[in-house]
Amino acid sequence: DEDRYMKYVKYYFSKDPKIAADLIRHAYKSSLEPVDKILNEEETLRAEVSHSILHRVKFSPTNNIKGEIVYEELRDWCKQYLEIVHNNGQERIGMQFLGGFLANSSKSESGEFPQEAVKKVIEEVYSEDLSKGFRIEISNSIGVRKISDGSDYYALNVEYENYVEKSQNYPKTQRILSEISKAFLREAKAERETMSYEF
Repeated sequence: DEDRYMKYVKYYFSKDPKIAADLIRHAYKSSLEPVDKILNEEETLRAEVSHSILHRVKFSPTNNIKGEIVYEELRDWCKQYLEIVHNNGQERIGMQFLGGFLANSSKSESGEFPQEAVKKVIEEVYSEDLSKGFRIEISNSIGVRKISDGSDYYALNVEYENYVEKSQNYPKTQRILSEISKAFLREAKAERETMSYEF
């Protein structure tokens, strides 16, 4: 069935960084190519399919079946991935996607997010593009929702403030989590204000 198929797809993405890097190569422009490059029909189709796959398959690098991430494996995956996107002239979009991949990682058994292995890697490879990708992915993961009194956003704000508190040894990761927490607080206040105008 489709769920089982998607599990296999996510598994292969998580194990081989060349898969995601190759999709990015087809879906996005490269700084090594002319700005006004025009794609032929086959290249356009390949770009559309690659773009669709990248935004549909939600995976995190080296994540095993239990959701555990080993630092050394994640570090090596990211190193290989970043070398490929750099050689393809796609460092910035590649870093943004990496942020999204890391944001898809699961919590640790103790409820830590992201897991310590992910925090270590973020500290090593951090860039503003990675931060942007991480924050966008977390925001997108909330999904479409109805306007409420903001209580769910307040709950997310508290949740991410807790993650911030537990990331004091990882300042770059802490900064990302703090920005996410503040964004949820802004959304909560905005929704509460909107509700105050309703009958």
